Amino acid sequence: MKKVGITGAIGSGKTTISKEFSKLGAYHLNADNEAKEFLIRNKPIKNQIINSFGNDILNKENNIDLFKLSKKAFSNKKNQLTLNSIIHPKVTSFIDNLFNIMRYKYKTKLFIIDAALIFESKLNEKLDLVIFVKSDFNTRITRALLRGNHSKKEIIRRETLQMNEVIKEKKSDFIIKNNDSLVSLNKQINKIYNQIIF
Repeated sequence: MKKVGITGAIGSGKTTISKEFSKLGAYHLNADNEAKEFLIRNKPIKNQIINSFGNDILNKENNIDLFKLSKKAFSNKKNQLTLNSIIHPKVTSFIDNLFNIMRYKYKTKLFIIDAALIFESKLNEKLDLVIFVKSDFNTRITRALLRGNHSKKEIIRRETLQMNEVIKEKKSDFIIKNNDSLVSLNKQINKIYNQIIF
């Protein structure tokens, strides 16, 4: 079983592409969703986050408000690095453990990890391959805005805190261009899938 990372900017379509790989038989793990689960359910992590970012990130039930945390954590590079230093080791450990279970219990050939910060977290060092999802700026912004989670200004600010897209592309093993139709996208996915598993 190969461990493959799929990464790209906000709105690039990495989760959509990961789901298409899962239709071909790959196991798909959304690492960003797992990180959110740690924030909600893991008490030591929750306490570390509160100690680092203050009580004003909590909601009325004294749970972390992900929107408030997001605004604070992605307001500058220092805050982002603080959040990443707390979350990334736990998520990486979780991925390692899950992969070890999956490769002995299941026959799937690919273990797909869908994550925005594969290179920033150095997760790529534990992967066999990385696929970078490339999409033009306006398309990405439109997709991200349709989700309704962040304003255009916030999306752009987040991007400036991440590794440059050109560098990520150069570091990746495969590139998927996601500006066109689903038919075009699936052709690229099928081609890469067959190259990886054979």
